[in-house]
Amino acid sequence: MVSKKSTRYEYRIANGAHITKSQAEPLFEVIRDKFKGERPTPEQLVREAKRKNSPINHLFDWDVETAAQAHWRARAAYYLRSIDVVEVEVRTQKIVRGPVRFAMPAVYDVSNTHRILEYTPTQRLGKEPVANVLERARCEFKSWRARYGAYVEFFDMFDPVLKEFDKVEAIMDSTTVSKK
Repeated sequence: MVSKKSTRYEYRIANGAHITKSQAEPLFEVIRDKFKGERPTPEQLVREAKRKNSPINHLFDWDVETAAQAHWRARAAYYLRSIDVVEVEVRTQKIVRGPVRFAMPAVYDVSNTHRILEYTPTQRLGKEPVANVLERARCEFKSWRARYGAYVEFFDMFDPVLKEFDKVEAIMDSTTVSKK
C-alpha cells in the first residue's frame, strides 16, 4: 500500500478540454489555494473570479452585453442541434428520407490554441457533407480513445472497441482517398 505521505495531488488539463495551459494554471492555483483542493461549485468559482485581484478574473468576460451575446449564441446552437429534418411523401405522410440533422457541428481552429465547435445548417436533405460527418466521427473516436483507452482495468472490455474504431477509421480513410 502506498503511504499517503509519499503521494500528492496534481491538477492537469483533462483530455479533450479546450483550455490552454495559461488558462489552466490560475484555475489550478485557485482550486489548490482558495478551495483547498475541494471541488467548487460553478457559482463559487464565479464569485471568486469576480474579485478584481483573483488569478482567474481575466478568464471571464465581465462585460454583461458581450457575455449575454455569448450565452444567446450558445442557446441558439443548442436549439439548432435539437432539430432533425425528414422528407415526407405528401400523399401518404410517410417518411421517405431522414432524419438528417438540420445543423451539423463544424470544428474551427482558433489561433492554433483551441478548437471551437460551431453549428452549420445542413444545406440539402440527403446531401450532408461527407467530409464533415467523417471528421466529426474521427473526433469522437479520438475523444473516446483518449477518455477510456488508458483504463488498464477495463482493457478486456475496451480493447475490442478500440480495434473496431481502427477498422472503421481505415474504411473512412479509404473512402476519403477514393473520393478525391
